[in-house]
Amino acid sequence: MQNIKSGFTLIELLVVMLIIGILASVALPQYQKAVNKSRASTALAMLRAIHQAQEVYRLENGEYASDLSELSLSIPSDVSSSGWTSPDQNHPNKYMFSCNGTGSNCNASAASPKLPSFEYHGNDGKLYCLCSMNHKDASVESICQSFGGVYSHTYTNKDHNIEAKYYQMP
Repeated sequence: MQNIKSGFTLIELLVVMLIIGILASVALPQYQKAVNKSRASTALAMLRAIHQAQEVYRLENGEYASDLSELSLSIPSDVSSSGWTSPDQNHPNKYMFSCNGTGSNCNASAASPKLPSFEYHGNDGKLYCLCSMNHKDASVESICQSFGGVYSHTYTNKDHNIEAKYYQMP
C-alpha cells in the first residue's frame, strides 16, 4: 500500500496568493475612495450646520458671528478657526472649518489633494465643492459630482498658482 500525503503544493499556494493579491489591488483603491467620500460628506454636513447656525446668530444679533465659538454649535476647537485658515499639513485628511471676518462666507478644507474643499458664500447663499486643478486627481471631481454638484466655473489666481473648478451643490 502506498503512503499518500495530502496537502497543498507550492504552485497551488502561489496561485492562491496571486489571486488574493489581484483582489486586494482592485479593492483597495475603491475602499480609499469610499473613505474619502465619507470624510467629505461629514465635512459638507458640518459646513451646512455652520451655515445654519450663522444664519440663526445673524437673526438674533443682527450680524454674523466673527468666531465659530460664538455659534450654538459644537465644533471641536482643533478643527475651527476665527478667520480663513490653511489646512493642517500634519493631518492632511482632517477638515478645518473657518469663516471670514464678517462670518457670511465659510469654508471647509483639508490638506489632502484627494479631498475636495467646500465653500459657503453667504452673499449669494450658494454652497460650492472645489476641486484643485493643481493636483489633477479625477477622484476629487467624482466626489463633488457624486454629491449632486454641477459645474459652475473655474477660478484662477496666477499670483498664487491656484486653479480650481467650482461645483455648485444642490
